[in-house]
Amino acid sequence: MNFEKSITKEQITQLPLHSYDGRVIILDDKKNIAQAFEDISAESIVGIDSETKPCFKKGQYNHTALVQLATASTVYLVKPQKTGLPIEFVNLLENKDIIKVGIAIAQDLTDLRKFKPFKEKSMIDLNNLCTQLGFQNIGAKNLSGIFLGCRISKSQQTSNWEQDPLTHAQVLYAATDAWICREILKKMIDSGLYKTEF
Repeated sequence: MNFEKSITKEQITQLPLHSYDGRVIILDDKKNIAQAFEDISAESIVGIDSETKPCFKKGQYNHTALVQLATASTVYLVKPQKTGLPIEFVNLLENKDIIKVGIAIAQDLTDLRKFKPFKEKSMIDLNNLCTQLGFQNIGAKNLSGIFLGCRISKSQQTSNWEQDPLTHAQVLYAATDAWICREILKKMIDSGLYKTEF
């Protein structure tokens, strides 16, 4: 399986629009955390992303409002402003045997450390990986087009991620962003483009 090393905006617009259509579980209190992370920790690859309420004033800072974790069957949406960063979550981030894969995740991890310190292991940033492999276009939209042959919507990116409850559109957007990371890495592994070291 060969993938083109570049994709144009015009090519992306021709692709079918796709979003995650599986099970989503929202974790906004501590009662279901243990079971959820037991399920997540049974995976070998977990897609990860986060969302933050946008800042419109200089010097303003908003804490991470949502962290999305994608498994083979479910995307979990964690609200750390309500749950904190539970020990089960820290254990996942520090587990060297589970690949956590995202796109441009360095800032996400920095922001999560404001809840609780951790030392992440086995993290893959698809932007960095694909750049090293010679891909000319990176980012969620481009990599979804190249590897999954689909177009994803970014219309909810600057919405209010602290609102409760989240809208259906926000849930779909958030779940899709984590899901594509897992799917892209799986494609890269299946095609021999990336050989897992974990």
